[in-house]
Amino acid sequence: MTGWVILVDQPKDFPNADTPHKVITTSEYLARPRLFDLGRPKLINLSRSYAYQSKGYYASLLAEARGHRVVPTVETMLELREAKLYERALPELEDELNRCARNADSSRAS
Repeated sequence: MTGWVILVDQPKDFPNADTPHKVITTSEYLARPRLFDLGRPKLINLSRSYAYQSKGYYASLLAEARGHRVVPTVETMLELREAKLYERALPELEDELNRCARNADSSRAS
């Protein structure tokens, strides 16, 4: 299997009907090493937690070990733990996220 694969904690977190891409749980990804023997998928890890020793953390760690391309990488997860690196950008980021959420809500209402 190649292409994009979305990792979630629970199937209800991102229903398969919402995307043309394969959606699987982090547990399934961790437990089935032969799932992607025939391809090199690109993974989007949408786990609820990237904390050390969480399933989200291990899914990205294992993806890197398997040679799969994954976002976010473990390096990114570790860097995000250092709030000093991005704390000045948080107010601007929050404003932008709120603007995007308002735009998404208004486009759904149309």
